Amino acid sequence: MQPSSKPDAKPLNVLFLGLSYADVEDGSSLYSELVEELSREGVEIQVVAPAIEAAKVGLRTEGRIPVLRVATGPLFGIGLVRKAINNLLLPLRYCIAIRRHVLKWQPDWVITPTPPITLTPLVWWLKRKTGARAYLILRDIFPQNAVDLGFMRAGGPTHRFFRLLEQWTYAVADRIGCMSPGNVDYVVNQNPGLDADKLHLLPNWIAERHVVIQRDNRKVRERWRVEESELLCVFGGNLGKPQQVGFLIDVAEAVKDDRRIRFVIIGEGTERESLLRSIKERNLGNVRLVDRLPRAEYQRLLASADVGLVLLHEAFTIPNIPSRLTGYWAGGVAVMA
Repeated sequence: MQPSSKPDAKPLNVLFLGLSYADVEDGSSLYSELVEELSREGVEIQVVAPAIEAAKVGLRTEGRIPVLRVATGPLFGIGLVRKAINNLLLPLRYCIAIRRHVLKWQPDWVITPTPPITLTPLVWWLKRKTGARAYLILRDIFPQNAVDLGFMRAGGPTHRFFRLLEQWTYAVADRIGCMSPGNVDYVVNQNPGLDADKLHLLPNWIAERHVVIQRDNRKVRERWRVEESELLCVFGGNLGKPQQVGFLIDVAEAVKDDRRIRFVIIGEGTERESLLRSIKERNLGNVRLVDRLPRAEYQRLLASADVGLVLLHEAFTIPNIPSRLTGYWAGGVAVMA
């Protein structure tokens, strides 16, 4: 899926459907960086994503990218039942918005990442309606990850429903990009009827502008009240059950009497309030929890840190490479996983 090098060639039209798409004025994410890069390469791209604020519903221009923000209801940080309902309604809500604002524009490709797989009916409909091909960026392998974490019973009716939806998702996709060779093997082995030629390697990425070359350890550490002699350990990203961040609090408590070790946790998620309570109840002066940072400030912090931390729940049976890892590498920080 590369733009043609011929000067008179018609540019590719791409429709990107997703959940986690940051407004470029507020920051950047894995997928906003992909969209921006495709646009710079001459691809005509439009994005459909949830409206973070009610005032931002509708077709907008964010950076140079047309973004159709849709009222979807909350999709993160809510109860499982409400989250499931909103995700199941997602293709209908997206479809109504697309028919109103975007459908006259004919895409050549429809790109959608996981999560969620609930957009598959919409992708199938768009393929039939427009003749576009579908590209799946496979990151979360659902519903197996929900089974691993105990959210869903293997073989139960809910699992069987979502398993059928997962298989349909792979069938509808013309190409599937996986983050590692282990993910490719896993999907092929778990889905014997799947055309393995659809799958290929699509590693995680990060924009070059986030690679930190110049460092100012003294100034950054002063900002975070960390001495030059102290070991600064940073955990950045989603704070959810898959990350098992409670283990990090156990580690911090085990070394809290050693004043040479400091932890900074940056992120939001379902486990954030639990983390905050644990830090207060255990009187952990060696841990600082911050909601979010601008991307540039986060990368400067990493460049001044000693260790970047990666945590994953030990119950996972699926190969997984968290995207935070690329941020650590861009900051030139050692990684402990």
